[in-house]
Amino acid sequence: MPQTITAAILRLEELLDEAESHHHVATVEKLIAEDYRGITVGGAIIAKRDVLTAVGGTEEASSQSTEREVRVLENAAVYTALVLDRGIDSKTHEQYALATRVMDVWQKRGREWKLVNDQATGVTFDHVPQ
Repeated sequence: MPQTITAAILRLEELLDEAESHHHVATVEKLIAEDYRGITVGGAIIAKRDVLTAVGGTEEASSQSTEREVRVLENAAVYTALVLDRGIDSKTHEQYALATRVMDVWQKRGREWKLVNDQATGVTFDHVPQ
């Protein structure tokens, strides 16, 4: 059973990354719990509506995740990864690269897994395997 849950969470994370990169707000809305809370790299606390607003924006970005792991609990799973985001800043129009370690908490609600919490911590590029 844990292997099945691990595979499901990894698929959901891929779906979420793809939806965020391609501005698919409806898909992101389905994956995130109504009571979701997140903590950004800058320490701000965000809600579901903040994520949906960002996904609906025009910023061009791509995301690559490595070191992906899932820890299965009773009715929850904790996903961790090293994420490298690259894009063009919508305000400055300059290219950027950002490396973060993320922790996402998924909870089984009824028959569906929902993202309930996440946190991103910035890391320097000397901590990113080449």
